[in-house]
Amino acid sequence: MKSTISFHRPESLHEAVCLKREKGHLAAYISGGTFINSSDHPQEYEHLIYLENIVSNTLSQRKDKFEIGANCTFQQLIDFPGCPQILAESALLISSRNIRNRATLGGHLASRLSRGALLPALLALNTTVHGVEQELSLEAYLNAENDLLLTQLTLPLHSISRAAGLSFYRSSTIRSCSLIVAALSSVDEACFTKCRIGIGGTVTRAMLLPQTAGAVNGLSCRDDMALNRRINNSVQSEPELQGLDSFHSHMLAELIFQAVKKSVEVSP
Repeated sequence: MKSTISFHRPESLHEAVCLKREKGHLAAYISGGTFINSSDHPQEYEHLIYLENIVSNTLSQRKDKFEIGANCTFQQLIDFPGCPQILAESALLISSRNIRNRATLGGHLASRLSRGALLPALLALNTTVHGVEQELSLEAYLNAENDLLLTQLTLPLHSISRAAGLSFYRSSTIRSCSLIVAALSSVDEACFTKCRIGIGGTVTRAMLLPQTAGAVNGLSCRDDMALNRRINNSVQSEPELQGLDSFHSHMLAELIFQAVKKSVEVSP
């Protein structure tokens, strides 16, 4: 990245938003800086707006929700005693502790990079993102092109109190995961219910698969053959996955099967 012309330290969220509006596409928000300073970042900026001192990094569990400040780092998330297991597992897929100590959840969401496991996990857990001017579901945020200054993530306790399964495929030729699946489900009378499936990786953007999740609901959690067959058929008919080649389509179906089964095996 080129040397920036200006490094701004706003004293309030309002001032930060006003700076971004004034500088437009020439400016970017920055906190941990692990993505914006990496070779993966496609753009260079003339202005950086520093958020570390004005966006919270605290984590707390309230009556009906789990709250995460957008400036929380991956390592802080892992170390928090009440962190849902699937989020800790996802954050630990970043092997470098130095990066985990700097990379923030807000920055990771803003990058919209799907190669990590955190976005699929947060999608499966029905996360809401909060900005200075609005709040919306994580799915809606990832699908929109905006410069929302993220301040907080909230997860409903009824989601994080249920166990979730994580599975991934890592090619030996690339550093990051090629396919990642996070699944959340409940069991009612030995059948899957309330299933949510989030996927990510280098071959696709992070997204939910509602059609496949719907196909899982109602199936017996003891009938692996029926579950495997239903998932394979659903993956092939998902509109967002029509561009996948046969190998990755097969691998994705297998990973979904593994993640859904894990979510039942570790359910309370």
